[in-house]
Amino acid sequence: YSLDTLAALDKSPVGILLADKSLPLVSQGRGDMLPRATDQALRLLSANGDKGFFVMIEGSHIDNGGHDNNAETVLSEIRDFDAAVKIALDFADRTPGTLVIITGDHETGGMTLPSDENKFDMGKLQPGDKNRATVQFSTKGHTACLIPVYAYGAGAARFSGFMDNTDTNRRSTTSVISQNSRRRNNIHSPDIRHKAEGANDPLLFVFLRHASPCRCYNPQY
Repeated sequence: YSLDTLAALDKSPVGILLADKSLPLVSQGRGDMLPRATDQALRLLSANGDKGFFVMIEGSHIDNGGHDNNAETVLSEIRDFDAAVKIALDFADRTPGTLVIITGDHETGGMTLPSDENKFDMGKLQPGDKNRATVQFSTKGHTACLIPVYAYGAGAARFSGFMDNTDTNRRSTTSVISQNSRRRNNIHSPDIRHKAEGANDPLLFVFLRHASPCRCYNPQY
């Protein structure tokens, strides 16, 4: 199968290999493959009725941009990743019991946005040609920067505060156990859609992973 023929299928499992090694960058013509694949994966997996699912979606080339210290690659790949995030959040809004988690396994490149010879007064930039932000990298490897975790939907309140990276797995597992217990006892969680009140447990997990550029990722949805 290919991504173009995937839309004709109505059930899983199905396997698709889109490249011999790795897919090209967005700037090299990859197009909207990631958001399209996200949309199709959620469509097929949700067709399994009330069995639930876990899907991981990765914006892998954000990491490559950090390794190459290429700000344009980081930006274009984050925009592509953001389009996939929107599809996942829209799915959560119309599918009660969905939890969307967005995080990274590490930061790459030590990317920061320092001012370029700016003087600051009460938090505002002074006028002048040199008052602009620049992009700087401190390494071509990984760093120990804190990585954000964004959670949206059923059970999102569990993902707050400072956490060890393994807590993401532990808290997700707790949500699954709680949901399964509710189902066994015929206790149905109310439809909170995107509200994160903590008492509602997810059945559908959409996990989006990327190499965060030093906490600069900001979902627009």
